Amino acid sequence: AQADEASARASVDDARAALSTDVTNLSKASIRSPIDGVVLTRSVEPGNAVAASLQAVTLFTLAEDLTRLRLDVNVDEADVGSVKVDQKASFTVSAYPSRRYPAKVTRVSFGSTKTDNVVTYITWLEVDNTDLSLRPGMTAAATITSTERNDVLLVPNTSLRFTPAVAAGAAAQPASSGGGIMSQLMPR
Repeated sequence: AQADEASARASVDDARAALSTDVTNLSKASIRSPIDGVVLTRSVEPGNAVAASLQAVTLFTLAEDLTRLRLDVNVDEADVGSVKVDQKASFTVSAYPSRRYPAKVTRVSFGSTKTDNVVTYITWLEVDNTDLSLRPGMTAAATITSTERNDVLLVPNTSLRFTPAVAAGAAAQPASSGGGIMSQLMPR
């Protein structure tokens, strides 16, 4: 009877040791993010085995704070000279076509990107997204304000058209020229 009891105690000790090993292995099976955030993409499914390797495998893509976003804009080389940090900008997205979002230039890269023989420079726009209406990966059409004038009159080009008086003895202008200022300044 004592031998059976000793055997049973040994079995219990073995079971406890196995349980401890299983609890340790289970704690290693959980994947925890080092930051709080929102999971944007998941590269593995629940139950899949993930092995440690020399190359880092991306399991998840996380966004830490969706209330502050960055819009990457390709600025043409002809325009990059007039783009500076802290300039105002605005943009629209297809999801909300009637809404203009304000933004601010935070970086203009010095390195260029060439796509289909078009040279552009990546420019970062800082975006306030406190209402969480914007999502990572959305495409946008942006406008960067390079010059702003306040308290001035805007005169349309059509108001600058005039017909000069014909001097005595000078030949009259043909009626087809239109008499606009542009026709006076441009060579014929």
